[in-house]
Amino acid sequence: AGAFQDTSFRTFVVTPNVVSIGDECFSGCDQLESITLPSGLEAINSRVFDGCVKLETVNVPTDVKKIGVWAFSGCERIREIRIPESVRVIEEGAFRICNRLETVEIADSVETIGGEAFTMCEALKSIRLPEALRTLGSAAFYSCKSLESVEFGKELRVIENYAFGDCPKLRSVIVPNLVERVESEAFAYCTSLESAVLGSRVESIGSNIFAGCEELKSLTCLNPVPPHAEYFEDYQYVSTRVYVPESSLDAYRGAEVWKEFFDISAVAGIGDVTADGVVETGRYDLNGMPIGDDYDGCVIIRYSDGSVLKKINRNLHHVAI
Repeated sequence: AGAFQDTSFRTFVVTPNVVSIGDECFSGCDQLESITLPSGLEAINSRVFDGCVKLETVNVPTDVKKIGVWAFSGCERIREIRIPESVRVIEEGAFRICNRLETVEIADSVETIGGEAFTMCEALKSIRLPEALRTLGSAAFYSCKSLESVEFGKELRVIENYAFGDCPKLRSVIVPNLVERVESEAFAYCTSLESAVLGSRVESIGSNIFAGCEELKSLTCLNPVPPHAEYFEDYQYVSTRVYVPESSLDAYRGAEVWKEFFDISAVAGIGDVTADGVVETGRYDLNGMPIGDDYDGCVIIRYSDGSVLKKINRNLHHVAI
């Protein structure tokens, strides 16, 4: 561990027979600009490149199974990273404070993204989470100031505390149907967030998951049974309209916490099922606001598998004279 720590290499080629790089091996190498990692490498361990502030290019070989704690923390000049199919685990803080990281491609094989894995990656604009991912760690994408869109994997079960906190450009989120728990302040201080959809199996919502989200106008909950919720911002009980399945209107209007909302309405389209079993989860206008079946104009239909359909509704209104 720490074999080349704080040395002044500008480039380095790791020899082909290496299968694991020890903890802190290149930590603090503030002149290192590029590193070549060999095929056959299976683990990039804790803090290996922590604080390599000039590191611009790095390849993650196709045999790597784990990217360790703080492995690339503070690598301020890395602009893109591609995680191959071999990787199963991205540990805590692996890419934290990579300020210029713009492109992240994560293979669908990744099962775990640890806490703070991409926190404060301020240039990151979009992220597609892997299909195999089941738990998204606490503050995983906290303070990603440029993040505008998130695509969740279908197998996700838990979104932990502050996962997307302080992402001020995020305007809408759709939590998929297999998610069971969204923890406290998961989307706190996403100050541009206007609409959110919680999938049909969300059972538990932590305290103040939308704290500071003053623009939140629409919250759609697809679970027929009102999820257990701690509390929301006081003003959101007035300013946010809640949409729920029509058959569950009375249940939400009588449930603790939910009954505090002034406006709870039925959402259109819930329960419509396609031939392959995919459920329509909601209909929206071009601004992302939920709409009814009688809406005239361009309609965006979202489905439980993440797919989207756009169509034009033209309803004719007959007037008797």
